[in-house]
Amino acid sequence: MDKDILKSYINGTGASCYGEMQVRFKKDKVVATFTMEDSLNSHLIASLTTDPKFSSFGSEDKLFKEISKGNAIQKASAVDFTKKYASVYIELQYHGKLGVDAIESIFIPANNLHLVDMKVLNKFMGKFKVYTEKNEKLKEVLLTDENGKLKILLKEIL
Repeated sequence: MDKDILKSYINGTGASCYGEMQVRFKKDKVVATFTMEDSLNSHLIASLTTDPKFSSFGSEDKLFKEISKGNAIQKASAVDFTKKYASVYIELQYHGKLGVDAIESIFIPANNLHLVDMKVLNKFMGKFKVYTEKNEKLKEVLLTDENGKLKILLKEIL
């Protein structure tokens, strides 16, 4: 589980105009391309995340030069990596069919949990993890049935 979920929510990601929920996909289930900033009006051309091209980096060419020399860029935090190498955020574009089986986890901010249809959420529980936050701590969302009514339980993440 990526510990950056909570860090990116608390610190903001630069892409908040797209909403606060975060969907994380299983790496082996998706084909993704990227640009080091917004792809609209940036003149960047997306390339595969598995085969990065200079056209996706723009002014962030120092990172491309490191990668092309064979230097592995290892960062413990995707948020820290983005702050260091991207102008605002890294944009990913997913290709092909993305079904429920491709989802690793969903993060729903605590102030939006009341907007979720519990019956729909219950239908998919067990197929992927659902997280939220409370007091700046990551919590796993679980559902329990109390007399025919679904209730949310929050499980502490170690």
